[in-house]
Amino acid sequence: LVVVGGDDSKPFLSLASSLGVDHCLCFRGPQTKMRDFYSAADLLLYPSTYETFSNVVLESCACGLPVLTTKQIGAAQLIDDNHNGFLVENNNQIDRMSEIMKNYIELPPEAKERFSKAALAATTDYRWDLHTNQLEDLFYKVLEDKNTPRQP
Repeated sequence: LVVVGGDDSKPFLSLASSLGVDHCLCFRGPQTKMRDFYSAADLLLYPSTYETFSNVVLESCACGLPVLTTKQIGAAQLIDDNHNGFLVENNNQIDRMSEIMKNYIELPPEAKERFSKAALAATTDYRWDLHTNQLEDLFYKVLEDKNTPRQP
């Protein structure tokens, strides 16, 4: 398992060592060429508790890398469970996430290829012009709701 990110790895390495799995982990720290990691990976595990819209999920799918994440993040809308990735209710479902990863790794190559193509296809509607239009629509709706008197 390769872990990429800016968090301090010492507590995680300590935990991994206490569990006897430190030999299975590689902490790489912050990276600038994420595409290389997405290309080399089989599945992105992103067990976040909350994010409005996580770019890492969009980037992963855009590279054809299926994602395992929680339903608690905004980018979960990109994931069609068991089609282009996997969704769990929350990041406390460690056994379920472990089971999903184990089962995914054991899939035949053609099944992984279907997941990969579906992950990439999920990103086709995510363009900056559409994103800004959706944000603008949301802002107008918020303003409209704010100016509408509330009914008791």
